[in-house]
Amino acid sequence: MRSIILVCLLAAGIPAFSQYKHSAAEAPYGTFGIGVGFQDFEAINSRIENYPQYKQLRDVTGLLQLGWIKEKRRVISIFNVMAGSTMSGDRDKMSSTVKFIGVQGDIGYDVLQEDRFMLYPYAGIGYEWYKARFFRDVSSVDFDDVLENANTRNAIKSTDLKNAFFLYQVGIGFAVKSPRNPNKLIGIQAAYSGSFEDRTWRSNENQVLGGSPEDDLGRFHISLILGSKPHMMHKEK
Repeated sequence: MRSIILVCLLAAGIPAFSQYKHSAAEAPYGTFGIGVGFQDFEAINSRIENYPQYKQLRDVTGLLQLGWIKEKRRVISIFNVMAGSTMSGDRDKMSSTVKFIGVQGDIGYDVLQEDRFMLYPYAGIGYEWYKARFFRDVSSVDFDDVLENANTRNAIKSTDLKNAFFLYQVGIGFAVKSPRNPNKLIGIQAAYSGSFEDRTWRSNENQVLGGSPEDDLGRFHISLILGSKPHMMHKEK
């Protein structure tokens, strides 16, 4: 997972460095976003419902994204590394959490003929890796039994499951460039991300499990976006 994150971050930064010799007008805005997503994994939650020792996954996710956005002749190109978490896991209680990281690339079109404002519908594809973790309440387990019994130690471990989705995305964005500095912008993006097919949940070692529930990705999300061109380009004429 760490190597995936590193590759994603490098991919997000490459366009900015490649634009070093270009004019500021042609350079991409490096972007940072924070938002919220809504995703209900119905299949796995229906299965978890049969086991009272586990808690179902929440459907509200906090989001962070890092990437870039570029406009050229009103064509908008977007790249994002996005991470999300339900931020709901508590290892000392019966609880659950789901986290993901993904990469997305989109193409859009600015429908406004304004220098300061951008309104752009967009669409693209991406890939996201998910991990669901289920904690049980183990407060009644005896401390000495954990030390003495390997079965008890295994029994109190969290249950981890993985999934991954190849996705499409459609959305709309709006941004305003700063009147004092056109190399900075603020905006919002709202989009729907859906998977091309249902995918089964796998073990933490990514093993196929018999009778595993199949879920699809169907997330609506909205994010506040802050953008800035690299400082080295602000001084170019």
